Amino acid sequence: MFNYVRRLTQSSLKLSSINATAKRMNSTHVESRPYSFKLGIVPATAISVVFMYAGAVAAKRGAEFLEEWNIFVPEDDDD
Repeated sequence: MFNYVRRLTQSSLKLSSINATAKRMNSTHVESRPYSFKLGIVPATAISVVFMYAGAVAAKRGAEFLEEWNIFVPEDDDD
């Protein structure tokens, strides 16, 4: 008997929390827009060029290291 009452009150508590959630979802409150960082074309281009140059330098030094230690040596095939 007591278990039945306990389950009945627990199920009614669950329904009340669902109704509260539904009320919050139907609210007409509009939140403000999130902050967005606007990056212009000049700074975006400058950042791209700097990081492409850094990648090229790293690749060049990596290739020099591989050739120096004879790990990878490109061969000229004149077939």
